Amino acid sequence: MGYNQYDKPNPGCVHLMVHFDGEASKPILNVDPDRYSYFDLVDYVNELATDVGCKDSSLSVSLCFFHPGSQGKIPIKTDSDVLDIFKLNNMRSCIHVYAALLNHHHEETEVPRQIVDTIISDSDIEWDGDELEQNESEETNSSSSDINEEWKNEINIDELSDYEEKHDVIVTDQNSDEDKVPIYVDRGMKGRIFEPLCDGKVELEAGLLFVDVNEFRTSLRDFVIQEGFEIKRIKNEKARVTAICVADGCSWRIHASPTPDGKTYKIKTYNPTHSCIRTSKNSNATSTWIAKKLESKIKADPDISYAIMKQELLDSYGIEPNKHVTIMSDMQKGLRNAVVETFPYAKHRYCCNHLLNNFKLNFKTLLLSTQFWAVAMAYNEFLFDKAMDKLTKVSNEAVNWLLDPERPKSMCARHTIDSECKSDRVTNNVSESFNSWLSDDRKKTILSMIESITCRLMAGFQTRFEKACDFENIITPKIRKELDTKMQDGRMCKLTYAGDDEFQVKDGYTTFVVNLRFRTCGCDYWRVSGLPCKHACACIAYKRENVELFADNVYTTKVYCLCYNEIIHPMPELDTKNRGSYGNIDPPVSRRLPGRPRINRKRSVIEGPGDPQDARRSNTVRCGNCKNLGTTYWAVREIKLKNRKN
Repeated sequence: MGYNQYDKPNPGCVHLMVHFDGEASKPILNVDPDRYSYFDLVDYVNELATDVGCKDSSLSVSLCFFHPGSQGKIPIKTDSDVLDIFKLNNMRSCIHVYAALLNHHHEETEVPRQIVDTIISDSDIEWDGDELEQNESEETNSSSSDINEEWKNEINIDELSDYEEKHDVIVTDQNSDEDKVPIYVDRGMKGRIFEPLCDGKVELEAGLLFVDVNEFRTSLRDFVIQEGFEIKRIKNEKARVTAICVADGCSWRIHASPTPDGKTYKIKTYNPTHSCIRTSKNSNATSTWIAKKLESKIKADPDISYAIMKQELLDSYGIEPNKHVTIMSDMQKGLRNAVVETFPYAKHRYCCNHLLNNFKLNFKTLLLSTQFWAVAMAYNEFLFDKAMDKLTKVSNEAVNWLLDPERPKSMCARHTIDSECKSDRVTNNVSESFNSWLSDDRKKTILSMIESITCRLMAGFQTRFEKACDFENIITPKIRKELDTKMQDGRMCKLTYAGDDEFQVKDGYTTFVVNLRFRTCGCDYWRVSGLPCKHACACIAYKRENVELFADNVYTTKVYCLCYNEIIHPMPELDTKNRGSYGNIDPPVSRRLPGRPRINRKRSVIEGPGDPQDARRSNTVRCGNCKNLGTTYWAVREIKLKNRKN
């Protein structure tokens, strides 16, 4: 057999010459050092053993190569050893590898027991195909057989590591790849197969095997929630998953990657030691995760109460579901009771714009409207009471209207907002903006309107997500701009550092206590909004800290990306969709109401005119009969008729 066509290896590749038990030698041409693994080498030795007539399937083989400098033999047991072959031989064109049988019980065959030189000289850097052909045909060096015998005697099977046991390299007498692959797959998948405990608990350990990466991720999420700590996924890919505990100084770490079959996942390294405290709040316990865990119980009892589900999660996983949901609406009849029945643990608030509309029906002076906003937007109870006192001096009736039990201050005052909400909004303007955004779509038919809204949201989500991927700061640009303004305002405050992250800040004639560790300020702005106030910003600047680190997590770029990470999947054309055996579903018969259909919605008193064509008359009305301003002929005539009747 000639190899003249392989004068030199391809660029970046080398040739390997494998010598099997001093009986046969065979080259492996154009080996890529970056892609060649230990299992590829073992598979090749398997074929070579079959060629020389090994019939015993229980044979074990050990591999080694000779260091070109020290002339010492180095065993090959792992992928890292294979990499050392190329590094220590300085990427020579031809590298010699030796395979020795540990239990020699095969049939004797007429094969010359001569191989090439053991030690590779510097002249081996240049590959000569003719020399390889001559070496294979002559195989003239009986001393290498003695080397193999000496090497076999020095190897003790019991001294092999757990990873390289004697059954790792099994020589089979079959030539098909189907018979060989399972042998090496089992070798790489040595470990215990993951199974949850009888009580549903999850235990992780090094060497644990999972069906695929999805099962590992699911088990890791369950374990993190079960043990009560947060993790940061450094790598979360199909090729590897690496996670650490987010707590500062905690040494917990896990790393998993696929086994040689490319599908099965295995925990390669694991440090279970924790130096942090347990927490009952976990961002991994999403609504989807909770729904899967309680799916069987909800199906068995559709009327299961929230309290039972809460206790089940607390007993099984040690977490308490987040019930901090805030619903903002107007004061429509029956809506308050409906929210209580549907969302018993949600916070219900009234939009102050709608309250102002009702307020102005009874109290139309501008001063009362100004005082109304001072009451509604107070961040703490002190400012709330102060605004109420000013309103009392103007109108007691207005104060009584605001304190009516139908309008409790817990549903309209800013200082009563739940601190978990992290939003200081007291108006529902976002819904009005959304309605204005969809003004053109409201004129369409139902299906066309839904399709148009879906396309708008689909494009909007993707645009915002792409924009968020370019954010450079920890928090979003809008919040960063707001904090920059507060940092400038904080320069006017005078502060005194008390130590241990506590400050006394004087703003004008008012003094506030700021604690950076607990993220509190006497003005309560930080508690309500989740953003540091100007008093806190002054303290942060004093300590030369990054103000972005003191903003709540809901304002971070990461959370912003998560909000728009999911996509709205496109829908096919309705006419081309298979409608099944039900056929077409026609809409109900509509009856045209009398009069011209109204396109624009009715605007409230405080909104004023919309488009220029919708603007009300701004000129003064003069009566054509009496010539007085502010009256009309028909209004005067109606008054006269009423006076005559009386």
